[in-house]
Amino acid sequence: MALILVTGFEPFGEYKSNPSQEIAQFFDKKRINGFKIVGRVIPLRYKEIQKAIQSLIEENKPNIILALGQAPRPSISVERVAINIAIMSLIVIWLMLLYWVNKISKASIRSS
Repeated sequence: MALILVTGFEPFGEYKSNPSQEIAQFFDKKRINGFKIVGRVIPLRYKEIQKAIQSLIEENKPNIILALGQAPRPSISVERVAINIAIMSLIVIWLMLLYWVNKISKASIRSS
């Protein structure tokens, strides 16, 4: 069965909740249209983010990754520019995600 990994983050700054966390928790263990969904919350501790994402990918081997976050905008939008103190580490994390998605996709194609 194909697997979707949905990730969200803990609340940050002045926010008491994070909608991305709530979405990840809501969809965890659900099955929709033949997809098993694993929802996980990623800690907002700088030194733990990369390891948490890498572990989730290795543990679950998802076919699709939906990484959610929170921004101070009044509507849902696709992230185009990530501005963060840890921007270089975030770029490394996204490159890791792209690498694993590509690796998993190639393995799926070969096993079909």
